[in-house]
Amino acid sequence: MDPTRAGISASATEGLNPDSLQSIIEDPEGNPFEIILPDDKIDIKDLADEAADLRSKYETCEQVYLWACRKLGCTPVTPFIRNINQELCNLDDYGLGERGTKALSVSLIINTSIIRLQLASNAIGGNGTYSICNMLKENCFITELVLDSNDLGSFGAECVSKMCEDNRSIKYLSLRNNDFQDQDAQILCDGIKGSLTLEYLDLSQNKFCETQAIGQLINQNESLKTLKLHWNMLRLDGMKSVISGLKENVSLKHIDLSWNGIESRHCGELADVLTTNNTLQQLNVNNNRIDPTGAMTLCRGLQNNESITHFHIKGNPIGEDGFNAIVSAIIYNTRNIIEHLEFSKIDFPAKETVELMKELSQMKKSSQSDHNFQFCC
Repeated sequence: MDPTRAGISASATEGLNPDSLQSIIEDPEGNPFEIILPDDKIDIKDLADEAADLRSKYETCEQVYLWACRKLGCTPVTPFIRNINQELCNLDDYGLGERGTKALSVSLIINTSIIRLQLASNAIGGNGTYSICNMLKENCFITELVLDSNDLGSFGAECVSKMCEDNRSIKYLSLRNNDFQDQDAQILCDGIKGSLTLEYLDLSQNKFCETQAIGQLINQNESLKTLKLHWNMLRLDGMKSVISGLKENVSLKHIDLSWNGIESRHCGELADVLTTNNTLQQLNVNNNRIDPTGAMTLCRGLQNNESITHFHIKGNPIGEDGFNAIVSAIIYNTRNIIEHLEFSKIDFPAKETVELMKELSQMKKSSQSDHNFQFCC
């Protein structure tokens, strides 16, 4: 039978397994002319139960996916079929929408190959996130999930939170640019802070501002190693809470706080973090509001730190005096292990600045470090 007569476009079937396609075109009763009206309102749980009942007919992930697409009235995404047995499935910018995500999710329940699932910019929304998170209750093979730029909203935040509580396989989770606000932070972090497996979390490019929830997450979670918070609006109490959480955290190795609202008032507590936290290795405070006074306050921490390898302070109005103070603090600390120092370019550096930079470079060359030290503008 011609696939187009079964409601499946020719372009959508390109590259698909003919046997799988034929099993979808033909209905269980053997009547190829029966018209099936799409049921896009069916819950993912009911759809999964129905797929399980038909498992004897639709045995493979590909067959289940094509059946679900026909059931929901959505066009199959050919790249998913092509990558269905690969470790990486990259479907960024394919316009899946809620229905396409539901069809994808019900088929992934039985998939054992895909480890990294990328679904950025697909207009998934909260309902699509609900489908993905329900699938992850059954699928224990996917360890990396990217849901950037999908307008997840508060309902999506609630679904992700519940998923993080139940799932024990996700290690990498990216939720960039989903318009999350302070009220969503509390919902998200309540679930994430109890995770025992999540190691990488990206919450950048959202609208977090004065929430205390992220600081509580940093304080209580013991599995996260990388946390990205750049391009939010964290300032005043919100940033103070994040820094307070860093004082107690014993697992984070990399935190990105760039493009937020760190001010000189926060630098005293940040210096305490640099003094007491011996696990943090990379600290990014680029493009905040740290002035020369704040930079000099940070030096108190840099003089005693023994764990930071990458320090980024570019785009802050610290001036040449602030930069010189930072370099001097690093030189003073003979136990520092800094390999990478990023700062704003100084067009016409004073003689003192040039000499300090040479002294630090020479100090690093003479050390027995396995890595080359870098100044980066």
